[in-house]
Amino acid sequence: MNWFNYIITILSLYLNYRGINYVIGVYKTLLFVKNGTSSLKTKEPGDPPPRIIILLPLLREQSVIKGLVNYFARLEYPLNRLAIILVTTEKERSEKLKNSANLKQLTHDLTSGTNEEKILERYLGIFPRTQLKRLVKQVNSGLVIDLSKLKHLYNQQKTTIELAERIIKRKNLQLGKKIFFHAHYPETEGVMAHQLNYVMKNLKNIVNFNLNEDQTYIGVYNADSKPNLKTLLSLKRESENYKVKQGLYPEVFQQISAYTANYQAYNKNFIGWLLKASSIVQTRWALGFEIPMLIKQSSFWIKNHGRKLKFWEKIIEPPAYCVGHGMYVRLDILKMVGWYPTETMNEDLPLGYYLVLNKIPINPLPLLESVENPDSLSMLVAQKASWFWGMVDYFDYLSYASSKVKNYDHFRATLMALKGIKRDALAWLFSSFGILLLLISPVLLDGWWKLLPLSAVLTYAVIPSFLIVVLLPQIFKLSFRKSIKTSFGEAITVGLFSIVYLLISSIGPWKTLLNKVAVSFFKAIPIKAKTER
Repeated sequence: MNWFNYIITILSLYLNYRGINYVIGVYKTLLFVKNGTSSLKTKEPGDPPPRIIILLPLLREQSVIKGLVNYFARLEYPLNRLAIILVTTEKERSEKLKNSANLKQLTHDLTSGTNEEKILERYLGIFPRTQLKRLVKQVNSGLVIDLSKLKHLYNQQKTTIELAERIIKRKNLQLGKKIFFHAHYPETEGVMAHQLNYVMKNLKNIVNFNLNEDQTYIGVYNADSKPNLKTLLSLKRESENYKVKQGLYPEVFQQISAYTANYQAYNKNFIGWLLKASSIVQTRWALGFEIPMLIKQSSFWIKNHGRKLKFWEKIIEPPAYCVGHGMYVRLDILKMVGWYPTETMNEDLPLGYYLVLNKIPINPLPLLESVENPDSLSMLVAQKASWFWGMVDYFDYLSYASSKVKNYDHFRATLMALKGIKRDALAWLFSSFGILLLLISPVLLDGWWKLLPLSAVLTYAVIPSFLIVVLLPQIFKLSFRKSIKTSFGEAITVGLFSIVYLLISSIGPWKTLLNKVAVSFFKAIPIKAKTER
């Protein structure tokens, strides 16, 4: 056996192992979620439930804000223990002024017949998706669109800031109780964490009621989030059961997402199937890896109650992380770690890292959130590039950890950073190269060796995606209670297109890595794209 055979054998065995783990993880997750939803009630006797405050950070969300408020108003929970805060930012007004410079080029592209997909890729954020589609349709029907008309439409367009006040006032009147609040971050610079921290530092003034910090949870969702409507009842039940055993409400809950909210909206052409596959592969990761990871980590620290670990226990300690949407942190714990991290590009991975180092269980909620997947390839690459900032910053987290962690242990902190880099950064950066190598290797191998890499691609890429599509009706019911029908042929097609998606899935991470290098060595400006709608 030569060195090439060794490499292919090791890679094939590893991906076969990962693929089988995904399948097992998906089934365990669905069982966990089903058990968690089987006995939820809308009314339960006992002490007042935990207070829950949900933050919805917004930037250019005019097209979804009304639906967002309507959806979150349907969450099942005692209204006197719930507050939902829409968090806008002055950056939106600032960027609207800057973006007006692109109207001239948009006019040119519209009048020169640029197709809808290109218009959406280039100009989402100038106008919402629905408005851009309408403009393309008008031009195609013969209507003349000139620069003055576009400027008029642009200037007439309401900001999310203006819409928020009007929409929540109307909704609170409908509910007969003020549960929606509006907070406006007054600065034009900063990222989402700055918006969130502005709320945390002014929380009592915004909601105007007293807070017991160890009985209050701060949750965060995105503008496209659709958590199961019984999510808060699940959190209530899990926290009360935990309190009976441990004496306090649990520090952290994490809800995991299915990335399939717009799965049915994709066209059945090459790009559409590729985007369907991307949503299924991301859902495979969430159900097959993230929830089992959280179950393992939370069980470990519930069992060990924050005690000092022996050397070998540090080696085997299960790592975990938080996801920015669906994350609930007890107010006193959030305050202890210095609120949401602003020292790095992303806030969710570093927050999870600091929580893990503080020996805090990150408990998975047994209910799913449904979120949208990007609907163009350029947006898909931009989203993955944005997410990957969390992965390339692990050593930055390590440099800040000593000020965020009680009883700081540098060896353990370094070990956790290395585990995160291996799990997230290295695996994602080189996954496309690994799949490509396995696909071309049968040409270079003899005999039965040809079957080994092909079996790995089948087990790792095709079978888990096939399984997720088959299980989509169940997944939809467990997330936001919609119905969906899938076919055997669709499951096969998405499974095969998952190979194609995995071949390009490393593009976004490599863009971010190169940007990170440029920032570190050449003082370039870090680029983090927002998902536009």
